[in-house]
Amino acid sequence: MNKLKIISISQSIIIKLVMNFGLFFLLAKQLELGEFVNVSFCLSLASLLLVLSEFGQRNSILVSSEMTVQASLSKAMKIFVVNSLASFLVYLIIVGVDLNGSYFTAILIFFYSFVLSFSELLAICARVTSKHKFELKFSYLSFLATALVLVFSFVFEQGVFTILYIIIFRVMLLFALIKSIGLALKMESTSYFSLIRKEFTFAIDSVASSMYGPLELTISKVFLSPLQYATFQVCQKFCQASFVLIQSLSNVYIPIISKEQKLNWVYVFVSISLGGTCSIILYFGMEFFLGLILDNVDDYKIIPFYISLYVFLRYVAAALGSHLLAFGYKGLRVFVSITLIFNYLIAITYFNPSSSNDAFVISSVIFSISVVLYFLVMVYRGFNIQNKKVY
Repeated sequence: MNKLKIISISQSIIIKLVMNFGLFFLLAKQLELGEFVNVSFCLSLASLLLVLSEFGQRNSILVSSEMTVQASLSKAMKIFVVNSLASFLVYLIIVGVDLNGSYFTAILIFFYSFVLSFSELLAICARVTSKHKFELKFSYLSFLATALVLVFSFVFEQGVFTILYIIIFRVMLLFALIKSIGLALKMESTSYFSLIRKEFTFAIDSVASSMYGPLELTISKVFLSPLQYATFQVCQKFCQASFVLIQSLSNVYIPIISKEQKLNWVYVFVSISLGGTCSIILYFGMEFFLGLILDNVDDYKIIPFYISLYVFLRYVAAALGSHLLAFGYKGLRVFVSITLIFNYLIAITYFNPSSSNDAFVISSVIFSISVVLYFLVMVYRGFNIQNKKVY
């Protein structure tokens, strides 16, 4: 059963990444550099705001049972929809100031990100109710529809309208998924503020640990030139693709590790081994793919090495962070996540990553080293706490 879960979740994540990378590649080829940077910034900003809007509800649904998944979905819908409306207003204000009011494209991008986030909530519901085949079928149909749209847009150069076509297909498929898993789209009757108070402690870990990536992409636009920012986006897409296996393992094995603690170090070893394998593959394959998107790839030859190192360090950090979560040290994990976010904001303020073509990647590597060191200290502290409880 666990093997089936890993296969199902991995395939769903891979399909999602292929779709996102396909759209990214198409827009990179069809848009002018300035327009592409604006679109990329909007995608990053929308992702950041929607991570905050979810308020940890993915994990809330993930730990629910088949008997309580409908209640969890109703609660998640109320929190997510209300937060998304507030995020949308903030998003429009930021976009209006930063991009001189490019609202049509910005609205398309926000709604696209909203549909993707909502799709993920429903996919997790299918996972909890053991209806993996419906989740997988939804992923395959989404992939087929997106592939057809991308081919059409590539031939007829539709540009940002590609996003609109994908939204239409995704919404149609969403209704089919809802019908398949047998859940109702209704909101919790409890007041919004009561739900927020109840979920705050649980949600802060999820928000703090998942917002770093979108935050990094959003803030880096301030410091990077358009070409550097576009390159940074390419690097992040490769990093996201490299994290497929660790995401799948975490979704399946964290509940198991929390019960069978002897398996934890096996999980850590496997995760780090996968990180090393992905880093090697990424190092040899990234230069080729960079050449497909960038015209001056010779100026960025050192980047594959730093990105490979970055991916390996993030695998190590993810394994150690999962250790804390599985053993119930959520408070330590939250402390690490929040501290690291503040450290990143301070570091990027004093370290100007636009000084060279690879400086912004080096800054991410340095930050990742600090992540690993923080987690090592906290894992050691958690281990000592555990020993005191035993003795």
